[in-house]
Amino acid sequence: MFKKTIAAFMAAAMLLSGCASIATVDTSVTPANSSDIIVTPDITKSESVPAASVVTNPSEKAGDETPSSQVQPEQPTGPEETKEPLPPLSVEQQAIASAKTLPVVYVTTEGMQPVTSKDFYVASNIEVFNCSEDQRLIATGGIKVRGNSTSDLDGNPPYRIKFDEKHNMLGLHDGRKYKSWVLLRTWTTLIPDYMAFALAGLIFEDRYYSSDCTLVNVYLNGVHQGVYLLCEQNQVAKDRIDVKEPKEGDTSVNVGYSLEMDNYPSDEHPYFLMNHLASPLTDMTGVTKNTKGNYYSIKSDTYSPEQVAFIEKYLNSVYYILYNAAMNNTAYRLDDQMNTVAAPDMTPKDAVCAVIDVNSVANMVILEELTHNYDVGTGSFYMAVDFSGNNDKYQKLTFDAPWDFNWAYQDSTEGYYASTFQINPYGGNSSNMWLVTFMSMDWFRDIVKTKWRNLESTQAIENFLRLLSETLPTLAGDAGAPANTAQAVVNYVNGRIAWLNTVW
Repeated sequence: MFKKTIAAFMAAAMLLSGCASIATVDTSVTPANSSDIIVTPDITKSESVPAASVVTNPSEKAGDETPSSQVQPEQPTGPEETKEPLPPLSVEQQAIASAKTLPVVYVTTEGMQPVTSKDFYVASNIEVFNCSEDQRLIATGGIKVRGNSTSDLDGNPPYRIKFDEKHNMLGLHDGRKYKSWVLLRTWTTLIPDYMAFALAGLIFEDRYYSSDCTLVNVYLNGVHQGVYLLCEQNQVAKDRIDVKEPKEGDTSVNVGYSLEMDNYPSDEHPYFLMNHLASPLTDMTGVTKNTKGNYYSIKSDTYSPEQVAFIEKYLNSVYYILYNAAMNNTAYRLDDQMNTVAAPDMTPKDAVCAVIDVNSVANMVILEELTHNYDVGTGSFYMAVDFSGNNDKYQKLTFDAPWDFNWAYQDSTEGYYASTFQINPYGGNSSNMWLVTFMSMDWFRDIVKTKWRNLESTQAIENFLRLLSETLPTLAGDAGAPANTAQAVVNYVNGRIAWLNTVW
């Protein structure tokens, strides 16, 4: 189980002047399950940097990650394997290491090809250095552009790395190995996603998945691309979004599903439009508007139209239960065919709690209110459920895997955002129907308030923000940018905390 202790996150800001990951920083508190953490970076047995591999354009699905249903149990920690040392850094890399503080991800494409496609990987040699020797890495794989609106901006797009073999990067996620990793651009504020992932680590109580991350310098074909956030791919995989995907050809509906509220649906993944009943909804402030529709993409594997129809019906039925509990004080349950039927023996609260992991929703409310993320009701909003019968974590619809906080930390630090109907600066409706509906109910608001007060009693967020502020000049130095832009994000979150403490 992926563990990020509060103590580790409080010290995460110190990582800006080092090269350990958030998950592996040494603190005075022993990380949970520390005996199970195995950090085993791959060591390439070569006396020279290997040439880039032949372009293979590895697919998004085949061989990407072992489905959780097929993963072998992790082996207990044994004697550390003796490996040959990596070759020394080149003269150029030594110069980079002496000039930079953060770790370096150094990508050389085959034939020095540019990386411009979102559809095809360019075969590459990927090196990680300017860190501890046991975290250094030389491996082959591919790199491509990722993202939607961010992919075409300024010539420094976000990237997705896909190794030919599974590797860990910089000790992230307790040293676990995966093929797919992500490099997110950090924008002028430098820490938008870093801040959100760190806050999620503090809020989620080690019970729900959120990406681990660390800041790095990225070089592509010898050219510095800037400071990026190295993080995990939001995908179905063991200890990421850990639902049971069907094996290839399995058309049964009793499998795991990962879903994204998606404002950029495409043929890459099956998707459907959900109108959230298109009915009047009154938010917690008394404002009434009709619910709006959103597209939902199925990010897990599916092999039949029946699976797509099943999860679409399920999601609509779950929202029907939530809506009727909130607006009509009426309880419904699901039958075996995912139809909603009246449940006079249940309270509306019990009806909701039977189908949705309410604690996971409270987590998302707190995170989204702290960050004021305008995308919360439009896209990059993930949920998952597993019908395989052997997954305790996702037996109910669960909200986790927060993503994409580029459009956050702006406007007033006072007032509700994710909890109420919201219009974004361009006039669009950014309201999240799930969160607005939940927050209209007194009993759920009480859950959020209790969770917030318990979190505030630890001062964990404030301590993290203080340590982060102290190290921002180091980050700004590597990025070649003033630290005040990043400090503005810290100040914004502090302002949100102050206001939330007046209402929660």
